[in-house]
Amino acid sequence: MLLRPLLSLLLTLWLAVTLAFFALRVLPGDAIAAQFAAAANPAAAALRREQLGLDLPLWQQYGQYLLNLLRGDAGVSLYSARTVTELIAERLPLTLELAGLALLLAAGAGISAGVYTALSRGVPARLLRLFIDVLFSVPVYWTATLALFSVGVLIGGVQGAVGLPALVVGLHSAAAVARLVRVAVLQTAGADFVRTARGKGLPERLVIRRHMLRAGLLPVVQLLALQSAYLMGGAVMTESIFQRPGMGLLLLDAVLARDYPVVQGVVLLLALLYTVLNTAADVFTALLDPRIRRA
Repeated sequence: MLLRPLLSLLLTLWLAVTLAFFALRVLPGDAIAAQFAAAANPAAAALRREQLGLDLPLWQQYGQYLLNLLRGDAGVSLYSARTVTELIAERLPLTLELAGLALLLAAGAGISAGVYTALSRGVPARLLRLFIDVLFSVPVYWTATLALFSVGVLIGGVQGAVGLPALVVGLHSAAAVARLVRVAVLQTAGADFVRTARGKGLPERLVIRRHMLRAGLLPVVQLLALQSAYLMGGAVMTESIFQRPGMGLLLLDAVLARDYPVVQGVVLLLALLYTVLNTAADVFTALLDPRIRRA
């Protein structure tokens, strides 16, 4: 039962590591050339490549990197001389904080907005639906950039803060949740069990919570679980825009500097988190719905 998820996890991690390893190396130039460009010292650059093993054939570098990973060694930054594990451990809590706040916002605002737009017919509900559709359509980096240059200017800067980045990422996920909740509520609003509950005199809030939402709970839970993985990527992108010193800024700086070990380490961690969250979502939904376990 656990063999298939484990194989899927290992395959995903291997693909992520392989893509990250070769992506930067196929481009012209390398990190050492950029590092020694100002000094224009070919001998020093060649010595540095030899010390780091970057003068070896690419397949040997790749094989050595995989062996080091199996030993738990993700490498050392080419610039700071600090281990990749140390750099990630320093930045990861900030990213998890942002993603956690964004997930709480996505669940709370998304479910509330979905129920409201499904059961209300007034102008405010229509405007909210329009706002949700716009958020769902535009990319997160566009919203983050707009928020940075509007709200950030008004309050005198937001660099390093968590509130506004979490709001940007959370609202994007909330839009997806709201659309799904709205469909689920509309599908169950006219069902016999809902009419029976209303006929028994139950308050409308209990009808919504105990009957409408519970009937559509499974797809919403699945989406929230998938959004957890998406939020990690959205947090990384938003952090780079807001200059928040989390995983996003670490990854951006490493890519620009061609710091191979750091890029590979961050990509590997993100792939691991994404795969684990998706696997957890599958297990959780199987617990909610026995039909999935039997399938």
